[in-house]
Amino acid sequence: MRDQIKTGIDLTGLSPQLQLLIAMEHRQLQIEQKQQEHEQQLETIKETFLQRDAFVRKLVDQKVGYLLGKPFGIQTAKPAYYDLLSQFFDKAMMRRQTVAQRTSICRA
Repeated sequence: MRDQIKTGIDLTGLSPQLQLLIAMEHRQLQIEQKQQEHEQQLETIKETFLQRDAFVRKLVDQKVGYLLGKPFGIQTAKPAYYDLLSQFFDKAMMRRQTVAQRTSICRA
């Protein structure tokens, strides 16, 4: 009765070898279906990771752009050091440094 429900055909009248062969084919079809389902799930997972990777890369690029867009600042505990460093690091030099940083980040 159980064999008849699975395949829709009464297998009890068939030889044991044919019953075994039919059962093996049925099991092989089940295995192939499960393998296809697993491959589809794996492909979905891969696509999800690639999308997240692109999203994270975009966020990192935005953060780098924000940090490099900020002006170059000098902070010291002693005002004399600040005066000396301010003379050395004029605005033109700070702009060149920012451009060099952006260029090196883009190349990396």
